[in-house]
Amino acid sequence: MMKRNYIPLVQFLVLSTYMNFIFGMNFEFRSFESPITSQAQIACQANNIKANGNYICTKFGEIVCLFGWKNESSLCSEPICSQKCDLVHGKCTAPNTCTLNPMNVDVHLDGKEHFAKSLYVRPGCLNGFCSSPEECLCKPGWKGDKCDICEKLPGCSLNGECQKPLECNCKKGWKGNFCELPICHSLCHSINGYCFKPNECWCHIGWEGEYCQDCRPYPGCKGKCEKPWECKCLPGQSGPLCDSSPNFMNNTLLEENILSNEENTLNMDIPLLNQTNSIPILTTNDTLQPIQTENSGD
Repeated sequence: MMKRNYIPLVQFLVLSTYMNFIFGMNFEFRSFESPITSQAQIACQANNIKANGNYICTKFGEIVCLFGWKNESSLCSEPICSQKCDLVHGKCTAPNTCTLNPMNVDVHLDGKEHFAKSLYVRPGCLNGFCSSPEECLCKPGWKGDKCDICEKLPGCSLNGECQKPLECNCKKGWKGNFCELPICHSLCHSINGYCFKPNECWCHIGWEGEYCQDCRPYPGCKGKCEKPWECKCLPGQSGPLCDSSPNFMNNTLLEENILSNEENTLNMDIPLLNQTNSIPILTTNDTLQPIQTENSGD
């Protein structure tokens, strides 16, 4: 009669508690009523235990699966996963690791909520989740087929961009809360002109120059201006457009040559020949007529 080998119950419970606490191993209490099989003898060789890594052997030749593995008869080759990992949702390929179908995306099952959201997610879906196969539903603040484009701050102009939701980072040459203000040289005149786009100073009518600092004189003026459409003569210039030199008559300078635009009338003081006094004349055009006096025949 074959002698039965039993592990005393108290000894087994102590060993099971210790191994489960230290190594995470689960044990079952069972008796051996048959001699060690040839399969167990081979499987329990040290090199085979090390090569497999999914089980250990007792001193009585029993195969015991480590935590996360099952089916001693197949040398603990079946991993244990969450109940969600099944033939419909995927295949359990390692403890708590499910290779999903049809996308073949490995997901570590660290919780039901995480597993459910990651189950059918489309490859490349960066900031989204799914509720059905090959779907990518974007989280708030993201858009695009792969949820890889952030939503800018509402009101942010085309001159702004974002790296994460609700940002408005200005591109080079722009400023403002919504990147709506161009940046120009500090000399761009704030009254005579305005900054149209980065480093472009646009002048108001009547002003010109790189920074709108120069007024535009009256067309044809040879003098200068201090405000648009003026024509102020420089020393040595005269005439409405400052385009003529002072006139001399008998070495006497014609003074006070003033142009009046009222009724196209030119008012001038002309000195009489050989006299020190002058008399006013009036003409209705820009051509002065000779003046006849009593001494003109001499």
